Amino acid sequence: MSALLEEKDKFGDIVILDGVEEEFSKLTRKVLKAFTWASEHIDSVYYFKADDDCYIVIDNVYKTITDRNFRTEKLIFGHKMVGSAVLPKGRWAELGWFLCPRVYLPYPSGMAYILTKDVVKFLNINSDRLMIYNNEDASLGSWVAGLKLTFVNDPRVIISAHSCLPSVWAIHGYGHKRFAEIHSSLLSGTIHCP
Repeated sequence: MSALLEEKDKFGDIVILDGVEEEFSKLTRKVLKAFTWASEHIDSVYYFKADDDCYIVIDNVYKTITDRNFRTEKLIFGHKMVGSAVLPKGRWAELGWFLCPRVYLPYPSGMAYILTKDVVKFLNINSDRLMIYNNEDASLGSWVAGLKLTFVNDPRVIISAHSCLPSVWAIHGYGHKRFAEIHSSLLSGTIHCP
């Protein structure tokens, strides 16, 4: 914690959320608290969520959201998960899920996705009433299931280890050394996923 506080003081690039414990079983609460904080402190058209093991190609994200046809309201943009099984045991066990037998409602893969301001505001306003499930991504899907919104499924979020499209905007699942290689390849004009 002292290293985090030191970086926060030095660069101002970290937010420490009150009452959030760094524990896998509390991840859903952390994600909801982050959206609540963002809604209250950052006025933006879009809110971007990414896991810490993702390499984000910022230029491609920027090109995507500045396209004149890209929606600015009632939007989730990312890789849409449909029909994912609710697991009865293990780390991802979901004993309290009751909305749909054996499968989650559609949700964005949590590696990286974009929400519009109105969706984040809805999460903030209703944060005390939302059900907390073990799977934070599926929780988001359940929270917005009743909203009339557009869910744009974009496969450029999930990339295999063997190929990267030039338009990729999130590369998931590598360590910092591989990310350094990916970043170097991007600077040289290509994107290579080792």
